[in-house]
Amino acid sequence: MNEQKNFSLKPMLLCFIGFIVLSVAIMTGLIYVLQHDSVKTITEIGNIYMEGISDKNVQHFETIVETRLDQLAEIGLNEDQADMIESAKTKGMSSLAIYDSQGNVDLLYGEPSELNSKATFLKGIQDGEIVVRTGVSPNGRVIAFGIPYRGKALVGEIPATDLAARLFKPEEKSPVASLIIANDGSYVIRDSDDGFNGSYFDRWKSEDVKGLQQAMEKNETYSNVWTEHGERIRIYATPLPYTKSYLITTMPFGVINDLINGLNMKTIFWIGLGSVLIFGVLLIGFYQYYRFSKRQIEQLRILNDKLMVASNAKSEFLSKMSHDIRTPMNGIMGMTTIALAHEEDRDRVKHCLLKIMQSSKHLLSLINDVLDMSKIESGKLTLQYEVLSLKELVGDIVAIAQPQVLAKHQDFDVLLSNVEYENVYGDSVRMSQILMNLLSNAIKFTPEGGRITVSLREEALEDKPEFIRLHMVVEDTGIGMSKEFIAKIYDSFTRERSQIVDHTEGSGLGMAITKHIIDAMDGQILIESEIGSGSQFHVILDLKKADAFGTVVSLPPLNLMVIDDDPLFLETVSESLEQMGISLESYIDVNKALNKLKEKHYDVVLLDWKMPSCDGIELAKRIRAQVAEPIPIILISAYDFSEIQGQAKEAGIDGFIQKPLFPSSLYEGIQPFFTLEEKEVEKKEENSSLAGKRILIAEDNELNYEIAHDLLEERGLLLERAKDGKEALDLFESSSVGYYDAILMDIRMPNMDGYEAAKRIRHSKRADADVLILAMTADAFNEDATLAKEAGMNAHIPKPIDIVLVMQMLRKYLSAPSTS
Repeated sequence: MNEQKNFSLKPMLLCFIGFIVLSVAIMTGLIYVLQHDSVKTITEIGNIYMEGISDKNVQHFETIVETRLDQLAEIGLNEDQADMIESAKTKGMSSLAIYDSQGNVDLLYGEPSELNSKATFLKGIQDGEIVVRTGVSPNGRVIAFGIPYRGKALVGEIPATDLAARLFKPEEKSPVASLIIANDGSYVIRDSDDGFNGSYFDRWKSEDVKGLQQAMEKNETYSNVWTEHGERIRIYATPLPYTKSYLITTMPFGVINDLINGLNMKTIFWIGLGSVLIFGVLLIGFYQYYRFSKRQIEQLRILNDKLMVASNAKSEFLSKMSHDIRTPMNGIMGMTTIALAHEEDRDRVKHCLLKIMQSSKHLLSLINDVLDMSKIESGKLTLQYEVLSLKELVGDIVAIAQPQVLAKHQDFDVLLSNVEYENVYGDSVRMSQILMNLLSNAIKFTPEGGRITVSLREEALEDKPEFIRLHMVVEDTGIGMSKEFIAKIYDSFTRERSQIVDHTEGSGLGMAITKHIIDAMDGQILIESEIGSGSQFHVILDLKKADAFGTVVSLPPLNLMVIDDDPLFLETVSESLEQMGISLESYIDVNKALNKLKEKHYDVVLLDWKMPSCDGIELAKRIRAQVAEPIPIILISAYDFSEIQGQAKEAGIDGFIQKPLFPSSLYEGIQPFFTLEEKEVEKKEENSSLAGKRILIAEDNELNYEIAHDLLEERGLLLERAKDGKEALDLFESSSVGYYDAILMDIRMPNMDGYEAAKRIRHSKRADADVLILAMTADAFNEDATLAKEAGMNAHIPKPIDIVLVMQMLRKYLSAPSTS
């Protein structure tokens, strides 16, 4: 037995001895290689380090020089010398002068200076070059920047100390020193004064300096190791742009040497420590192998238990599904039997068919849940990304949910906040499924009379500007959930155990399916709930924008009143209307709103249908009875209007807008009433001050011009046409001052577009260069309106032409007497 044990230990002992010998041999060889290569490593690292510092300083120098040259060019744009001097002083220049080709100096201000290589400096500027040179003034060494200027040279100077302060910002305890020298070795600037005032070349051995001078003559980079007072110094020299000077960077050789040696010793230490650790790992390896095997057996047992639990859960699910499936099946079969037995009784048959339809829908939802879960578990769930309308998505869900909400007499609302992009890329089917699952649960688990709210909010993403972050929140005042159940809510076939839930239809798969879909979309879902207080489900999805500039709607300035009992809704609808340029007043108190309607004119009134104190229909009757002015009244609600349309119209309600109130929904609901009202106003103003105004229409499309011509000529306007921007500009410039009262400018035209034509008109020196210019184009995004403003146009009118809007704009800007 002992022999067998010793025999089994002998291979292990031999392995340990071999490992120790191999480790010692490797460490010895490593020390030799590290020492042999340390000098080479120091040289390579030194070159890389010094080159990096030099490149950074050269780039910094080039930036400073180019900034100063740009400033000098800006100074040269001034016509008056006093303005030039003031500008130069503001930019921190110590002197400003004009040199002619003979070297004569017209000193505008500052102290005179003597420039190095003055002749080549002036010749370079005469040749059209931008030149930088050093010089000496009574106040010390200066840096001169020269640019061509009206056949001469405009030269600005700054103290060399200023350049040094900006260029060299030494870090604490930095071994690197930097300086700039001229070709003759004289100092231009340096980051510290070491007390040596002679030529830079004089402080070094001639054989070292010779290599540097040769490199400077060839305008090449130079790198080497020099010796000063017995200390080895690494030097790196590189030419500076725009000058005949060199940037010199130095660092003691010993800094990197000590660093490399320290790293070598640390490497050896850690390798030795690592070898010891590996040796220790091998010692306990066999013991760990035994424990690992034991753990594997335990894990297999746990896995088997989980499989048994899953199997039992599926068995329980099948048992429950058998009951849930039989319930609607019994209903279908039973109602079919009753219908066949009463074929002559149409009302009875109709009642049976409705029950059969309800049971069929419930049965279909159960089957769909099972099929979806089957797809998810087999990894076959796929997403089909396409352009979808959030407006249509939410509208469809609301339409589906309304019958259930009404049946339980629940208070239901849909709120929007900051929804700028109505069209996004996403899987409309799966997003509908997410929202429908959450909303269905809220309806099922909220008792009669409870409140359910669906909220949508968009958030801009700075790191992904082509995406928006959509927040969908479904909140209810239902029965709530325990924290224990929330922790396992996404498990398949899981439902909260309570008397209410046990009597509620469902498969227990809805939340598991919802979570899988959200995960597939790289989103997240957050849950807040408390038993007896309700639940909140918050879904966050990043969706790509389908419209680059969001949903663009444009209405003329209107004055609206909104009456609703929900402050949050009033806040969100105010945001949407104000973004459309509409003035808004909101009221919760019905009596205050009525009093205000008697005192002030409003273009449109928006009423919520269901309010506790007074519903929208009753309030509309009171408005019609107490307010003489025929104000358009629009009813808003998340509920279906079809049942009350007749009653609403009798009460004086002019239109309906279905919640949620997307910008496009508001526009579509308000715009028709505004148009009708403006047409009436327009009839009264046919003989207004616009008659006889001369309008130039820049339009390349014949049909578009014909439409605009006919619509505007009927209103007494005098019209002329330009077929492109160039012709519009020529007609304007050749006309007498004030000849044209306004220009309607298309944007996309041949030869010259509308933007360029507008810019040139604004920059002309005519007295009527501020003539009214309205962009009238099919480019209807927010960015297009911004570009029109930047080009100098007064306003932006999208096509197709809305003649009411055009006339309103003309009246707005041409209401004052003509200056022609």
